[in-house]
Amino acid sequence: MKVLLITPDLEIRRLFTQGLPRAWGLECVATAEGAMGSMDAVRPDLLVADQALSGMGGIAFFQLLHNRMAPPPAMVLITPGSMNETAHASASGLKVQEILHRPVDEEAVQRIYAPYRLVDGPLNMSLLEFLVTGYTDMSNRQLDLVASGHKISLVFGVGYLWAICHPLFCARYRSALVGAGFALEPQGEDDLLDQAAVEERLGPSPQLSALKIHTVLSILASIPLHLNFQARIAEVIIPEGLIPMDIPSVVVPLVEHVPESALAVLRTPGLKVRRVQDMIPADLPILPHQGYILSVCEKPTMVQDLIQMGAVPESQILSSLYLLLLLGLLCTEPAVAAPFRLSGLEAAMEDEIQRVRRQTAALEGLVRNFQQPGRSPYDILGIPSTADAMQAMEAYTLMQDRLSPQKIHPEVFRRHQKDIMLLKAKLSEAFLLLQSSYFEDKKEAQESRGTVAGPGSMTRAQAGAGDQKALQKKEAEKMVAMARDLLAEDKHFDAGQCLKLAILYDPLLADAHHLMGRVYVRLKDARAKHMAERKFLDALQLDPRNIEIHLDLTELYLSQGLVVRSRACFNRAQRMDPRHPRVLDLRETVKQAEKK
Repeated sequence: MKVLLITPDLEIRRLFTQGLPRAWGLECVATAEGAMGSMDAVRPDLLVADQALSGMGGIAFFQLLHNRMAPPPAMVLITPGSMNETAHASASGLKVQEILHRPVDEEAVQRIYAPYRLVDGPLNMSLLEFLVTGYTDMSNRQLDLVASGHKISLVFGVGYLWAICHPLFCARYRSALVGAGFALEPQGEDDLLDQAAVEERLGPSPQLSALKIHTVLSILASIPLHLNFQARIAEVIIPEGLIPMDIPSVVVPLVEHVPESALAVLRTPGLKVRRVQDMIPADLPILPHQGYILSVCEKPTMVQDLIQMGAVPESQILSSLYLLLLLGLLCTEPAVAAPFRLSGLEAAMEDEIQRVRRQTAALEGLVRNFQQPGRSPYDILGIPSTADAMQAMEAYTLMQDRLSPQKIHPEVFRRHQKDIMLLKAKLSEAFLLLQSSYFEDKKEAQESRGTVAGPGSMTRAQAGAGDQKALQKKEAEKMVAMARDLLAEDKHFDAGQCLKLAILYDPLLADAHHLMGRVYVRLKDARAKHMAERKFLDALQLDPRNIEIHLDLTELYLSQGLVVRSRACFNRAQRMDPRHPRVLDLRETVKQAEKK
């Protein structure tokens, strides 16, 4: 594998040199002129050019290369920043594989190198799946495929299919050329060299390319497309003169012939597909209904929903999904490792089913254990009775994280939402009980450390009472801070439990009453609205200059249609700070409510 890097940037040279795989060759030049000289000597497999070249930018150099070399090597462009639409369209038209934006990092370099590594063998894939690996893997190689009496060899390089080796191909190809009026010399001994000599003499033309692709399709269509082949991978030197074939042009007609029985895994309930690539090559030969599926799948979409839409026959939907998945324009949920394989999807779906079963069994076991009478808070949190407050907090946080939607399969979360709420409530209850117990232990420790009063000092009772009050206030503030975080995550129940404990520790803490009012506001029943009003009013008595409380009351009264009360609260807030963002936002809303 030979890489040619065209840039004067020393840091980019260092990154591409450092990440170069073994046995690969890398040549670095600073100018487009130097690159042309290097390419005259040795043709690179991968060309990386900087847009910021002196004299000629990377896109202009690629355009020059297209005019001089057919086909050009795989190309990557490095740009100083974002590109305008014209430059982006030019790069897409030149089939630039990827555009790197500065600053370039090691991960980006490895991403560029990855498609060119040889596929590890042996592999078991269908013929179509092997064909598409040639579209994504840019290395030169020959795949010798064998399955159930069928043998065929595919020659790949720089993302193209160059030739197939099959007993019937040469005869059919020469017959097609003669039928089209091309004069041919006698056939040589080596089929591949003979084919290269014929194509070099006739020269590239649309008619020749069409005849070659038609002959290849006639051979491939006679082989079961869903049959899994065993592949042996070998390095190959592509003879000069061969005309490459665009792989999607071969795959798109073939995919319609895959039997529905082979695509049955795509009907699996719960399977989703989504679009993963915004920029679709303009010359990609997909059909209109395939473009329609791409537009529908901008967000994750159930395959069953696509079928039920009825806009496209089911057989066409399944074959089109298979094609778009092969080309990497769609991906599945659950994900399948590249290259996409139907057998890989089947394995991923089975893993998904097993994951649902495991999580369901674990949740049901937790519910049974938590509902057993007489279980201590330590047992519920899974910690020893000697654990301290920090260990209890860590265990509580870990259990809550395990029950979060990010860690539970969506299907399990949907089926067991009530069980999960019950488990979270039990965990919160156990945690708060332990917090209260730790607080009592601290209070007793503070009292036991009281000293005998001396001249001009507090008595032991006074010192103990002062320490206890400060400790309670500190614990209450901790609970309020925790409640704020829980509210930010929409965990209303857990926040309410923390606030109840905070009010128990310090009944005069205005923030605790205020946040408890916000918890009640988020509940839907009428009684909760009444409780929210009470808590806001309690908070106002403790902190009458808090503008946020006045504004929360304004919004509460507006939601209940109590316009006069909302105006009174709003006026008080407006007098405190007429330029407050929430005051400005609510001003027009209050006026509109009064007009009604």
